[in-house]
Amino acid sequence: MSLMDEKKTLKILFWCLSPILFITFFRLFWVVIGFFYGGLFYLLLGSTAAGIITGLSIVTALVVTILTFHWIYLQYKKHIIGAG
Repeated sequence: MSLMDEKKTLKILFWCLSPILFITFFRLFWVVIGFFYGGLFYLLLGSTAAGIITGLSIVTALVVTILTFHWIYLQYKKHIIGAG
């Protein structure tokens, strides 16, 4: 097996595992950010803004997950695949 085949196999492996990683990180960030936003904004706005707080925590968790996933892929590419 040549080096190019190994790099290709490693990329395929990463992208096969990526949906599970993405969902895991999204759920983790959603819980943490929702807890932070929930505590902060419930004190400021009350329980009438529950839908807004949930939406805001979902959007924030999605952005943080995408940025984290991008960083993980760059580290995987640099340290595991060795593609620079």
